[in-house]
Amino acid sequence: MTTYFTDREYGARPATIDVIDERLWAGLFSLIQTRIGDGSFGFRFPEQCPDGNSPCGCDVQAFSRVLSAEVPWVEWPLSVNEAPDTPVILDLLEFCASAVGEPIQGRYHSYFSHHHLSPHFPSKALISLS
Repeated sequence: MTTYFTDREYGARPATIDVIDERLWAGLFSLIQTRIGDGSFGFRFPEQCPDGNSPCGCDVQAFSRVLSAEVPWVEWPLSVNEAPDTPVILDLLEFCASAVGEPIQGRYHSYFSHHHLSPHFPSKALISLS
């Protein structure tokens, strides 16, 4: 986590909270959406290129279906304006942590304007739970 001026000037804020509020939820929501968009969840839910057998991103439908089955209290699509209860958000983060990998771009596929991703995503936590 980044240390900002106020942390240095006034001291670090406590690292523990009991409730995930709307502001923190908005940040988590943005991180999850970013990882969906960049193919990070393609580690567990690969979107296959229509022109071959190479993954090229995250299959959002598969992601949402399995999420709904494993964490039934999460409403899909996620809403930035409606934060789930804190325990549900923590379940969502655990689900995301189990599905995330580093998307390694391979060759560019000009016809579909995307990069193919490495079929062997190294397991790397891109969303920290600590």
